Amino acid sequence: MSPPPQASVDAELCAQIDELTRKIDAQKLLLRDLEEQRSQARRRLNSLHDPMARLPLEIQSHIFLCVDHTWDKPSTYPDNVPMVFVAVSRLWRHIALSTPRLWSTISMNNLPRRACYAELCGKWMERAGTLPLSMSLEGSSLRLARSGIQDLVYQYRERLESLTLKLDGTHTDVNGFGALVDVDGPFKALRKLTISSEVDVALGSAEDLGLLNMLDDAPNLTHCVMRNFFYEEEEDLEPEDSELLPVTLTSLETLELGSPHIFAFLSRAGNSAGILQHLTLPALKNLHLSALDITYDAFTAFLTRSSPPLESLDLALHSGVWPDAVLEQSLCLIPTLTSLKISAGSGTPQQDRFGPFLELLASSRDILPNLRKLTLWMRHSASVDYERIIRMLDNRRKCPAPLECLEIYFAPFGDQGHDYSTNLPSEGQIRSALEQLVKNGMQIHIGPSTRNLLENLSEEQQALRQKSQMEAIRSAMRGRGFVFPSTIS
Repeated sequence: MSPPPQASVDAELCAQIDELTRKIDAQKLLLRDLEEQRSQARRRLNSLHDPMARLPLEIQSHIFLCVDHTWDKPSTYPDNVPMVFVAVSRLWRHIALSTPRLWSTISMNNLPRRACYAELCGKWMERAGTLPLSMSLEGSSLRLARSGIQDLVYQYRERLESLTLKLDGTHTDVNGFGALVDVDGPFKALRKLTISSEVDVALGSAEDLGLLNMLDDAPNLTHCVMRNFFYEEEEDLEPEDSELLPVTLTSLETLELGSPHIFAFLSRAGNSAGILQHLTLPALKNLHLSALDITYDAFTAFLTRSSPPLESLDLALHSGVWPDAVLEQSLCLIPTLTSLKISAGSGTPQQDRFGPFLELLASSRDILPNLRKLTLWMRHSASVDYERIIRMLDNRRKCPAPLECLEIYFAPFGDQGHDYSTNLPSEGQIRSALEQLVKNGMQIHIGPSTRNLLENLSEEQQALRQKSQMEAIRSAMRGRGFVFPSTIS
């Protein structure tokens, strides 16, 4: 008998393979179904023992929000909140995506050039629903301007409640910064605006930057910070002499301009106050200026134009002495002030800078009648006119709202390698008067920020003070009938 033809064998084997393949696919389908049933059984078992799964969704969301608040800046990195929540389990992902407040704040650091990153951020904000948004962007000015972030800010401009633009030290220039802030409003929901840079950025005039346009488009702004941005040239024009009309912000309560005051002692011109000549701020309560580098007349004009209910003023005098007449006029415009911090930089001796101001407070109780706290920053080598300070303190104690705290700090921060002995108040009446003020409840700090030189007494003085304290204790105990042994002197 002859063997079957080859074609017949091939057809038979192919049919067998097809049949086996169908059986294998059927078994795989059955296996996947069994695995899914097992997973569901495990999830049900876990839900019986997982307290998180038994909680209502509202409570689970609140727990996630509490965890979220332990992080400074929610970011898009996979290991950071809230992105880490969506990768734990289906339940956690559902909770995270069902909690809009988790996605109402976003921090984006070192933005890449890819436009898809802006798309990712857009999806993030969509998860926030209709909630107000808080956005923090960090990177170079050019990268921020070219990464599609402008379009993103523009798209959500009416929901932005807080916006932070932080520039790093790479590719930071005026053109990139100008493009970054050149975003059309309105920003009706914006309450806080922060623009800062890790390095100094020299700017042109306020008219050329779009900063004023951005502020003008945020009528409900309450807090504004601009740090490490400086005008290339001082602007001494009064607002009425400028072609640009002042921008009025009726809700702005806090304005911080420039760098920390330590730079005032490094002879760095901040030009931070230049923008005040283009602003009217009738609701301003807190003002920080790294350098009062506009004319004193221009600063007085700003106060006159705004008539703000200022409570806290923190400024560094840039150069020159504050003229007596202008000084009195300026201070009379802010009678609501309760806290005043003045720093004197390089140039004219610090005692000459503070002298007219201290003399004015020592001779009048109508100037700054509500002042409760006074802080003076000066170089560690500057001498202090304590007699004038004593007269000032004695006069301010008799005000309806007496001065409660005086701080005289010596820069630089810290005291290593610096001799502060020349700054100590001399022994005798001055030291006694200061110590008596402290006993009466006034807070007085004299020295670097790390220690109070007023309390740095010699060993002999400390021994006398301890002996005096012990005598007071013994006298009180004798008054209660206690008898000390004769061996105790």
